[in-house]
Amino acid sequence: MWKKLPKKWKWFALLAALGLFIELCCPGYDMTGLAFLGVAALIPAYHILGLIQIRHRTLGKGLSMIFTGLLILFFAAVSITGIIIVRSAQGTKNAESEYLVVLGAGVNGTVPSRSLRERLDAAHGYLTAHPDAIAIVSGGQGYGEDITEAQCMYDYLTAKGIAPHRVWMEPKATNTLENLKLSLDIVQEKTGVRPGRVAIVSSEYHLHRAGMFAGWLDLEAELVPAKTVVLPLRWNYYLREVFAVWYYSIFGG
Repeated sequence: MWKKLPKKWKWFALLAALGLFIELCCPGYDMTGLAFLGVAALIPAYHILGLIQIRHRTLGKGLSMIFTGLLILFFAAVSITGIIIVRSAQGTKNAESEYLVVLGAGVNGTVPSRSLRERLDAAHGYLTAHPDAIAIVSGGQGYGEDITEAQCMYDYLTAKGIAPHRVWMEPKATNTLENLKLSLDIVQEKTGVRPGRVAIVSSEYHLHRAGMFAGWLDLEAELVPAKTVVLPLRWNYYLREVFAVWYYSIFGG
């Protein structure tokens, strides 16, 4: 039966199967799986448009042109947004700020996830290079986490030699905007002054959105990238971030 299938349907089956496999069996690669499923869906979509064109040539041709035009606009928008995100991912050259906000990520029990560990290593590098800087580690406690992300980050940084008095915990935030808002509150509470500029450590793919949120708070942000080592995972997160930027740009925080 497989041999008798037209080539396009073989491609459809392979792409759909790969997409489903990634979605069901590869945690953390959800957007990659959806991308394969989306490409696979184009095959039956164009097949249906072809059938319409056979019976109603003018209607089918018009629908095909509209569909193709929308696809081109979609991929152009993805590409432009992706370029913007990649440019922000380079970070701020020679970032130097008195305060460093470290954005939280998942904690497995009491152990930092890979993403969080990468952010903490970048934060450690910054704090080592700027011995007078204070870190505000920000993140609450979510599902599967036995301690707050802030506590996990505090434990990690102090275990690696950063003096405890240089690490301030913000243990309530549940998203990036709250990370920044509540971290500013912590600084103001401890110093009496709300800073107008901070450095922000996050995964490189996330820096554009972090900077965007900082702008909403009238906060000047110096961006410090944490490199995502696993390349396929980095691709997945970049793709997911495109849609996250669209969502927050349209609907706000």
